[in-house]
Amino acid sequence: MFKVLFQLKWFFKENWLSYLIACTSLIMASALTLIPPRILGNFVDAVYSPEFGMTLTQDKLVYYGVILIVTMILGYIVRYTWRYFLFGAGFKLEYIYRRRFYKHLLNMDTKFYETNMVGDLMAKATVDLNQLQFSASRGILMLLEATIYLASILAIMAFDINLTLTLLAIIPLPVVILVSRFIGKRLHRQVREEQDEFGVLNDLTLESVSGVRVVRAYTQEENDKKKLNTQEDIVFDKAIKVFSTHALFMITFRIVFASAYAISIIYGSKLIMDGVIATGDLLAFSMYLGMLGWPMMAFGQMVNILQRGSASYDRINTVFTSESEVVAGDQEVNQFENIKFNDYSFEYPLSEDVDIKNISFEITKGQTVGIVGKTGSGKSTIIKQLLRYYKYGEGDLTLNGTNIKDYDLKALRSLFGYVPQDHVLFSRTVEENIKMSAPESDGKNVERAIDAADFRKDIQFLNEGLETMAGEDGVMLSGGQKQRLQIARALLKKPEILILDDSLSAVDGETESTILENLRKERKGKTNIIIAHRLSAVIHADNIVVMDEGKIVDSGTHSELIEKDGWYASQYHIQQMEE
Repeated sequence: MFKVLFQLKWFFKENWLSYLIACTSLIMASALTLIPPRILGNFVDAVYSPEFGMTLTQDKLVYYGVILIVTMILGYIVRYTWRYFLFGAGFKLEYIYRRRFYKHLLNMDTKFYETNMVGDLMAKATVDLNQLQFSASRGILMLLEATIYLASILAIMAFDINLTLTLLAIIPLPVVILVSRFIGKRLHRQVREEQDEFGVLNDLTLESVSGVRVVRAYTQEENDKKKLNTQEDIVFDKAIKVFSTHALFMITFRIVFASAYAISIIYGSKLIMDGVIATGDLLAFSMYLGMLGWPMMAFGQMVNILQRGSASYDRINTVFTSESEVVAGDQEVNQFENIKFNDYSFEYPLSEDVDIKNISFEITKGQTVGIVGKTGSGKSTIIKQLLRYYKYGEGDLTLNGTNIKDYDLKALRSLFGYVPQDHVLFSRTVEENIKMSAPESDGKNVERAIDAADFRKDIQFLNEGLETMAGEDGVMLSGGQKQRLQIARALLKKPEILILDDSLSAVDGETESTILENLRKERKGKTNIIIAHRLSAVIHADNIVVMDEGKIVDSGTHSELIEKDGWYASQYHIQQMEE
């Protein structure tokens, strides 16, 4: 149960002063709450005492009133203090972990995202981090309430009123401890299962929202609803089990507490009749016994909070203990001369076969290189090696004569301007999406990139021009507009190497021709890599590499490949006839 507190001890050490102030204030607040019952008990005895009669005077009345008012004022002050420092520390922990979590996600490789659901990661970044915050704030609160506050109440009951009465009243209390030990492990397991299933539900919801147009297009609303409802039922059942287990503790607590109350009333009445204690003492004892309810409930809540926090810590820790398989060096690079693949092979982590096999070719500065081939032939896989999305394969892959894995990842990737196959746009304005590659660019450069990508003609049809919101994943734009916006983004960076990964597939032939002509002008003397299915995109390339089943089966210029009359020539003639 207390495992999560030991796991967070580094945080408690770093913020010891905040916790010291919070705990001291909390103890003071607890002590102040013990004063009113005793004052009221004395007041009752002063009003009526079987032995001495009326003893309440005006001075005593003022005295009791002043003590109660001062106690109330001090109580407000210390309660504000402990809340500020204790809950503030909890929010600080959540802030630290959220920043670490996000930074860790940014440093993970592609394999990590292939094996972890986005919805589950979102659940960990929200629900689980929130549970950690609860453990470091409410968990500590409940711990102190269930120990120090409880002990303080019992001490004043025993030594200020009657020890025997107190011992009899607390006889049922150990049952609470035994039950909590029994349900603690069970609750931890159930909480973990509930949070795992919630992660699955989160992922399904994300898929349904992001893919709503496809769902509607295939009239699969009902099937999608059934799938979500099924998972919701699973989460609901898990949650019910958690609350049932917690309710078991609360029911036990109430039965135990009622038993303690009955014992105190029966035996306390006997002590009054025997003249051992006064009526005011039993009143004060009853109030103290009533106050025991909260620390005992706090004990149950502490069990729940700390078990949830422990389960959440374990889930979050699975992310932090995951390490990227991409091992990078620390060498800097700021210019490009050449890239060489020499007998290089690569296999995806989840693949059962080698995806690119013993490829060898070179890309030199100023060249435009085309990479073509059938679907699944390994074209995009080559690009992913250059960008180091996966761990290094076998063979040699060098940049400027140095193995590519010796370079710092940030420095290496800064050489590239990459337009991927999939549309990657953000819920920001069109201009902000373009300027993402170079946030400090001025308006003139943005306009130039827009013209080069042939995106100018589309801006006039956008409601607010460049200030138009692109929508989530560019939902407000067409496929061709998304591609051209991404090309403008890459061009704005003015990279050493521009990569177009089948990035002209959604535009018409005339627009493609315009963009390629603009690229030849804008990118003169710069290196370009163009992956395409439509061969018209690479006919002006200095070298065209033809891929098939992960191997390079041919290479050369457009005219050379046409003369060879192989796959390239056949495919080119077919596409020309189709056009």
